[in-house]
Amino acid sequence: MRIFGPGLFAVALLWAAPSQADHFQQGVDAFAAGNYARAMATWQPLAQQGHSAAQFAIGTLYATGRGTARNYRQAAHWFHRAARRGHRGAQHNLGVMYDRGRGVPKDKLMAACWYHKAAAQGDVRARYNLSVMYASGDGVARDPHFAHRLMRDKHAARGGKECSSGNLF
Repeated sequence: MRIFGPGLFAVALLWAAPSQADHFQQGVDAFAAGNYARAMATWQPLAQQGHSAAQFAIGTLYATGRGTARNYRQAAHWFHRAARRGHRGAQHNLGVMYDRGRGVPKDKLMAACWYHKAAAQGDVRARYNLSVMYASGDGVARDPHFAHRLMRDKHAARGGKECSSGNLF
């Protein structure tokens, strides 16, 4: 008589294995303790598996030089992976990187597109940056009325007109 069949054994292994959330939290704990190298090592496998929060966190480590040498190209790489998965913080940070030309070629239109995506999800920093761009005409057609609307209406950023024409991503 078999007590453990293959299916039951697999369930037992899954029950004993820590979840992605547990692994991510271990990285958060290491980060909070100032052990950035350990946080990076903990988040790396998750990021490779497509965990957007881990991808964003690794991008942040590269952007700030915590636990690794500062590397804006690597930061942009990880922010881009997380941003494509809908992570609004990564979308905002990628907008900043395109806006300033850090780790990516300076491209105001791409910055505006990533700000639009983040702002449409409620990122206040992205809404502010986008409103400044529209108020001054920096990389986008100057539109002070839209800039003002962005600051007043949290839904104004949905459907960015510059981003909808063409495949920019």
